[in-house]
Formats: sequence, C-alpha cells, structure tokens
Amino acid sequence: MEKKAICSLAVFGAFLWLLPSAGMGVGVTNVAGQAREQGLRRGDLVVEVNGRPIREPMDFFLAVRPTPPGDPVGIAYVRQGEESRFELRTDLAPKQPRGRAEVDCDKDHPGALQRAIDRARPEDTILVSGTCNENVNIPVGKDLITLNGGGKATIHGPDATLNTIMVRGRGITITAFTITGGRAGVDVGRGGTAVIDGNTIESTGRNGITVGGWGTANIVNNTIQNNASHGILVNGNSWAFIGFRTADATVASPNIIRNNGIHGISVTFSASARIVGNTISDNMRNGVSVDRASQANISDNTIDANGQNGIFVTENSGVNLGSDTGTGIFDAPNRTTVNNTLRGISCRMGGYGNGRLGTLNGNSGPKDFGTSCIDSLDRPDTF
Repeated sequence: MEKKAICSLAVFGAFLWLLPSAGMGVGVTNVAGQAREQGLRRGDLVVEVNGRPIREPMDFFLAVRPTPPGDPVGIAYVRQGEESRFELRTDLAPKQPRGRAEVDCDKDHPGALQRAIDRARPEDTILVSGTCNENVNIPVGKDLITLNGGGKATIHGPDATLNTIMVRGRGITITAFTITGGRAGVDVGRGGTAVIDGNTIESTGRNGITVGGWGTANIVNNTIQNNASHGILVNGNSWAFIGFRTADATVASPNIIRNNGIHGISVTFSASARIVGNTISDNMRNGVSVDRASQANISDNTIDANGQNGIFVTENSGVNLGSDTGTGIFDAPNRTTVNNTLRGISCRMGGYGNGRLGTLNGNSGPKDFGTSCIDSLDRPDTF
C-alpha cells in the first residue's frame, strides 16, 4: 500500500526518472543522455550503484553523490530477468582546481555574498563571516558549491517576498550558518539538490526550509525553530532525507524541529520524505503531516508536545513507521516522552499507517484511524 512517487535525477550527463518497485531496485520510467547511450531503457530495474544495493530512488542519489570527478559510477540493472552492467563517466567536463573565496559581510560592500556566488566555479567553497543582509540566489548551472559560515556567520533575508537562500543549482552545501528572514530560510527547487548541514534556521516569514518542484535535499544537524509556517515543507514531487547522511548510516545526524507556526514537517502534493532520528516538538499543529498523495518513512524520532497530533496522515497518503522488527535507525519505532495534544498518530481520508506504533502518544490516546484508513501498525506485513 506504500505510495510511490517518481524521482528525477541528473548525474554526470545522465538523466533518469525513477520509480520505487515492489521489491529490490528502482524502475526506470524515462532515460536520456549518457545512461541511454550506455543501453539503459524505460522498464529496466536499477538494482545496484557503486556496489550498493538500491531499494528506492534516494539510495541512487546517495550512492552517486560522493563519487569524485574522474571515477566511474558502476550501474547494475535487470531487464527481463537478466542482469547487465555499465559505467557512467564522470570526466566528461574539464576539471578545474577547487577554489576558495572569503566574504566578510561586515566589511565588504553590500551584496558581497551574491557576487561571490556569481563568480564561483564548481567545487569552490565560499567562507563567510559577519552578517550578510541579502537574499541570495544559487541559480541553475552553479553546481557543487559550498557556503560555509564557520559556525558564526548569519545570512538574513531583508526582503520577505524572496527566499533568504534560493537553490536551483545541484550539489550545493550550506553549512554552519544562522539563517533568518526572507520568505523561506532555504528554498531548494526546480531540480536543485542541496545538503543543509549544521545551521540554525529561524524567524523566517514562512518556512524554515522548503523543498519543492523536483528538488532534493539532505537535511542534517540543524536547529529549525520559530518559523511562521512549517519547519520543513516538502512538496511538489520532491524528496527530502531528514536526519541522516546516507542510506547505510548506523547513527542519525538529527535535526531539532520545534516551535514552528504550523507543522514541524509537512510532506504534501505527491512528495516523499525519509525522517529519521530527529526531535520534533512543540509545533503549533502536527509534528509531521503527510497529505495529498504523499508518502513518508518515519523512524526513530522523538515526537513530543505538538499542538495537535504527533503524526497526521490523510488524503490518500501513507506513513511507514520503521519496520516490523529491528532496532537500527531505519527500523526503530518512534517515541513520545511528553504527550501531543490529540493523538500520537491520526489518519483520515484514505491514508494508511504501517510499521510499529512505538510509544507515540497524545492526551486523547496513541492512535485514531478513520474508517477509510488502513491501520496495519504492529501487524506483520503479508504479500
């Protein structure tokens, strides 16, 4: 019953549209560029990347991401029961030396950070100090750039109609900042991809982080608090990996998501998220809300004292709460130490819940599933 969403990826000149399958591997719904030249076709099942098994599109993304330029990416796929292999070349573009730029927003002329982004080349790192009062844009084509705030820098978006940091490039890293103001603190969309690591994102006009429009984000080690709407909004056929670095991680890289004006995390409009090991508390409505044909895997989180439910699922959406057995971060159930106001988990309008209830709880009880919902919590899967 798990809801499936297509994920688009562009890596090293290969363009793939992937869909989770019923078992091992991800199905190819469309393919172009280098992967098609190597023989991959619609209907094939990608089962392995760089020696790592692939169970869902995010595994593909996480297996490819650390590949250094020049090293091949090994792909194994199955067609009509027969396995084949090929390699994606990563040396199609000329290599450039990694560069570093320094920006001191307290001393440089206004707009210094945007100017540094505009000049940056792939694999450049921009070291930032001071307080940057500007809304910045990392556009399409500005790929593999790192913004590093050193744990002290602030980026404040003075224009509330624009995002403080807008990401449309691929492979962007944003780390060690305080990010305030703007419409969203960080917005990743229109095919952009980003790692958002170790920031404090607070007091924005709407969401702390927005991932939308076929964007993908890996969100780890942040404090996301006191934002007017959602702590994290995942929408519009996008993917978010929240609280862990890689699909084979054994230890979470948790976020603290608290005191936001609507939901702690909202997954909506055919989006998908994997939410692992975080503390999600004291948000005005639900800790995690999944709706409008969306899906989330939610495991090993502490979900406390939210104004409505710990988890709310509705409108033909589904949640998998860990696995039926196991204690690892992707298997363990979620927990509540301070009751949510209503229920631990609530379901309406054709939703489903699978996995284990754990200690999720609310003042009105641990769970409430409407008659149109499927409750398979704490029941072995049967196929």
